[in-house]
Amino acid sequence: MKHVVPTSDLEQAAIRVWRGNGRRESTIRVYLMWVHRFERDPCSEGGTALTLARVRDFAARYAENRHVLPGPVCNSACIALKSWSCALHLAGRPVPRWEEPTPSPRLPPLLGEYCEFRRRHAGVAVSTLATEAKLLSRFLGWLRDRGMQPHEIGLPAVDDFITAAGERYCRKTVAGMCSRLRPFLRFMHQQGHIAHDISSSVASPRLRPAERPARALPWGDVQRMIGAIDMSDRTGKRDYALLLMMLTYGMGSAEAIGVTLDDINWRAGSLRVVRPKTGVEFHLPLLPAVAEAVVGYLRGGRPSATGTRAVFVREVAPYGPMTSSAVRQVVRKHAIAAGIEATPLGGHILRHTHASRELELGAPAKVVGDILGHKDPASISHYVRVATDSLRDLSLAVPK
Repeated sequence: MKHVVPTSDLEQAAIRVWRGNGRRESTIRVYLMWVHRFERDPCSEGGTALTLARVRDFAARYAENRHVLPGPVCNSACIALKSWSCALHLAGRPVPRWEEPTPSPRLPPLLGEYCEFRRRHAGVAVSTLATEAKLLSRFLGWLRDRGMQPHEIGLPAVDDFITAAGERYCRKTVAGMCSRLRPFLRFMHQQGHIAHDISSSVASPRLRPAERPARALPWGDVQRMIGAIDMSDRTGKRDYALLLMMLTYGMGSAEAIGVTLDDINWRAGSLRVVRPKTGVEFHLPLLPAVAEAVVGYLRGGRPSATGTRAVFVREVAPYGPMTSSAVRQVVRKHAIAAGIEATPLGGHILRHTHASRELELGAPAKVVGDILGHKDPASISHYVRVATDSLRDLSLAVPK
């Protein structure tokens, strides 16, 4: 196919980025077509207003002037011009922010004070505080609906709230709600908002450890899923390396997408893994099969200009790190292609499968627990429940 000929230095820089990231010449032609249309638009300010809002306005006017459906036009224009913005940014050219970040919801003063207290004195992560604040907002709203103020919180009101929640949610969810209410009630007492510390009296549903067996796939299904990945394209190379790494080391989604190019020591043959919840890091041997798969992806699958050190990145602009939801979709895609009907399918099922497989092969439970990052040795016990072959060997014969 005939190569696209750039008409300016900016286009030349963008085309180099696009070609380096594997974009076809026909795709580059479409991108440049939209770039030229946008730059000729009187309201585009010569292309300097390269933001999502301005591109949507431009696409709506373009569709209206040509009497075509605005949906496909807007979609095509946004994809092309977002790729143009990302390419210019990666080429070192100044571009405006494509989309303004969604502002965080403004918390009431009491919850803001509580979140700051938890962050400073307990080191609670921002993401965890957001979850806690969401529940506590519901709790305080529930009190307001009943004509109560926060300083009037008492154990009967908390019990009523938990009882109402128990009618809608499962026991595990309700227990999690109780665990988030207790530190809030302690805070309320410590800061003088309520007279008594009632946190220890909040009774949550009793949960038995490992109430349900961990979800794990039979090893034959795993082999079939890995074998179903099409390695002929860039996405297939990425998915193969990703899933093989997760299965080999028992990684969760967050651990796998957190691996960076700096975490791989090719000379020493080691892989550094950081636990996302605790920040604890440890080193694992870089096994040959995993190393070969990652090298195949880095050389023939990973976009060359990404702006991130993450190993596994998105296949469309902006080329940032993958997300946990993207990993879940990758697992579902290849499991379905292999005819696997287990539910639910997600990244964590590969972690469970790894642990169960290691125990079935006779690996010591302590070693498996250390690799998975379990602090409590008892945490590995529920994986034994799905090691059915090993349990079958321990069973007694049925008396005749």
